[in-house]
Amino acid sequence: MKTIYLSLALAVVAAKELNVCSNNSECDQGYYCKPTGDDKKTSTCQPNGSCAKKWSQCGGSSFVGSSCCEDGSACKKWNSWYSQCVPKEWIRDAEQSCINVSVEGDATYCSKGPICGGGGSNCPKRGEVAVADCVKTLTSYVGANAKCVAPEDASCKKLKTGAWGCVWSSKEPQKDAEQSCINVSVEGDATYCTKGPICGGNGSNCPKKGDVAVADCVKTLTSYVDAAKCVAPEDASCKKLKTGAWGCVWNSKGPQWDIEVAEWQQCGGKGYSGKTGCSAGYECKKWNDYYSQCIPQTHRRSHEEDIASDDTIEAPRVD
Repeated sequence: MKTIYLSLALAVVAAKELNVCSNNSECDQGYYCKPTGDDKKTSTCQPNGSCAKKWSQCGGSSFVGSSCCEDGSACKKWNSWYSQCVPKEWIRDAEQSCINVSVEGDATYCSKGPICGGGGSNCPKRGEVAVADCVKTLTSYVGANAKCVAPEDASCKKLKTGAWGCVWSSKEPQKDAEQSCINVSVEGDATYCTKGPICGGNGSNCPKKGDVAVADCVKTLTSYVDAAKCVAPEDASCKKLKTGAWGCVWNSKGPQWDIEVAEWQQCGGKGYSGKTGCSAGYECKKWNDYYSQCIPQTHRRSHEEDIASDDTIEAPRVD
C-alpha cells in the first residue's frame, strides 16, 4: 500500500510541475511558468531552477520567469504589473512602518513615521525610491531604470497652502518663491517670476537664463521646451519698448520698435536695403518703384477715397 501511495504522490507532483500555464500566478509556490518545447509556444509550471538576478523582474501580471531572487535580494512588488529583485534591506525599510508622503512638485515616497504633516517632521531621504506618482518631468526621475530616486534629503517646511509638507532641501517652498519674486513678461514671450525691483516697476531686473515660466507658455514661443514648459534661453534685458514703457526683451533680440520703420520713413523701393516693417497703425505704401513710405492706415484710406471721388467728377461739356 505504501508503494501505491508514494506512486500517487509522485504522480500528483509531476502533474503540478507540468501544468500548462500562461503566467506565474497559475503555478504553486516554488514554481514558475516557463516556455517549453522546441517552438516555445507552450509554457508549463517548472521548479525554480536559477533565481533572478538583483534588479531583474521577478513577478507581475502576465510575467513569465523565475519568481525567486538570488541571495541578498528579495522580490519587491512595485505594482500589479511589476515586481523586482531588490536588496533585502529595501523590503524592510519600505514595507515596515512606513507611510506615503509626497515631496512638493515631485513623487510620493514611503517614509517611516511620524511624517511631516502628520504630527511629525520625517521626510524622504536621499536614495529612497518613489512608490507612486513618478513621471519623466520630475527632478528625481532616473531615465536609466525609469524610476524616481530622491536626489537629496527632503525637509519639512510650511507650504503656500499653510500646511506643512516635504520639499527638497535645495529648493524653498513655492510660497517662499512667490513672496520674493514678481511676475514679469518678456516681449513676445512668456511670463516669469523675477526678484524685484523688476523692469518697468522702478527697477531693471528681468528673467535670467534657465528661469522657468510661470504663465503664458505656448508652443510657438522661443522659450518653449516640452511638456508645456517654457525655459528662458538667455538673459533678458530691460529696454524701452515701442509703447514708450520699459520692458524685458531677450538680449539676442531688440524691442519690436527696433525692427520697425518709424512713421513717414522709407520702407521700400528699388535700391533700398533698410527695414520694411512699419509700426502699429502704419503700413508701407508704395508710391512708385523707387519709393515706399510708412503712412497711417487711415491716411491711405482717405487718400484713396479722394482719388475715387475725383474719378467721379465729370469733365466739362464743350458745345
